Amino acid sequence: MIILGVVQRVARLWCGHNMKNITYNSAFVPQGAPASETYEAVTLGAGVQWHEAYAAVNNYGRLMVGGSSAGGSVGSSGGWLAGGGHSALSPNYGLGVDNALEMSVVLSSGKFLTVNRYQSSDLFWALRGGGGSTYGIVTSVTYRTYPSVPTQLYTYQANITNTSAAVELVGGLLRFQTQFTDDGWGGYGFISAQQISFFIFGPNMTNETAMTSTQAWHNFSASLTPFGVVATDKIYYAPSWYLLYQLIFSGGVENGQNVMITNRLLSRDSVATKYAELAEILVNCTASFNMVAGGKVSQINPDSAGLNPAWRKAVTETVCGVSWDEGTSSVDIEGIISQLKGWIKATYDLTPNDGAYFNEASLFEINWQETFFGSHYATLKSIKDKYDPYRLFVVAEGVGSEEWNADLTCRY
Repeated sequence: MIILGVVQRVARLWCGHNMKNITYNSAFVPQGAPASETYEAVTLGAGVQWHEAYAAVNNYGRLMVGGSSAGGSVGSSGGWLAGGGHSALSPNYGLGVDNALEMSVVLSSGKFLTVNRYQSSDLFWALRGGGGSTYGIVTSVTYRTYPSVPTQLYTYQANITNTSAAVELVGGLLRFQTQFTDDGWGGYGFISAQQISFFIFGPNMTNETAMTSTQAWHNFSASLTPFGVVATDKIYYAPSWYLLYQLIFSGGVENGQNVMITNRLLSRDSVATKYAELAEILVNCTASFNMVAGGKVSQINPDSAGLNPAWRKAVTETVCGVSWDEGTSSVDIEGIISQLKGWIKATYDLTPNDGAYFNEASLFEINWQETFFGSHYATLKSIKDKYDPYRLFVVAEGVGSEEWNADLTCRY
């Protein structure tokens, strides 16, 4: 529950798992838009989780861009969208911010607004990628939907006997990210010195196209067999993306643990020229990688939303992390965090212009304003000041947080 007390008003907004309204409209018109501008869209309350949204639109023979996690627990209208909203479907359909048509939001003044490209368009721009907990409380989002389509699934797993072969394989994988995502593949993978695996979705792709698209990668991987890489790959067909989503993500839950992560939005230039150095870091940190950029994402105007423009140059997001057990000493924790800081500096030094994804980053990222928001920071700050004059909303390393002390308990 969030309680707002502003100018002798008190508003109680129960988000979480309470705002569960899902409304499908085959001829949605944004407020203020011409009557001829219609979309097959769905409006989701702030408490709707992605597994619920996917099931709802699937009943209408539609799919939509959204988040993926074990059990589908990620919320559809909160921080996922505020940070940009990546998806395995993004290389085909864009990011979440590219598919949001309209939002309802409560400001720190208590005022309720419906925002889109036609009304309060500056706030609509900022809410799409300008960071969460910053401008207001979003109570619903209307998203564009797409026809459900058959989908190919490509899976790959390699067992590796030595670190040098792992680095060579990961370097090749980085170079292939541009082709994969531009061909429309999107998905997720994991890297270690002993094993590399990933699975990617190809919506509305024929089996023949899928085989052609992955053949060069298959050949490259096979060329490393003499050096200790033993790989298997396979292509599967499903009549819809939703069936694959259910198969892969419907089970399991996510529980809390002591984790810190950092990420980098690797650009086309970086994977083409810095792949060897980056591969060494990724193998060392036992990284994961998200093939959620490139393709459609890179075709959209970088200034169309408040999102970090680095997304439009990226082809993949790589993630390094550290963790520790309960009871670990503070000295040991400091050592673990120091290792994370080392990876942050190493990747930043190699890719200073690439940026990071706000939602999956560290508080130790270097030059956070540029890293998270790029050239949009100054505009986002002016919008923040306009719509939150009371400076009620604040989040660590979010827009305007430089006006607060380190603990966010006092504003300068």
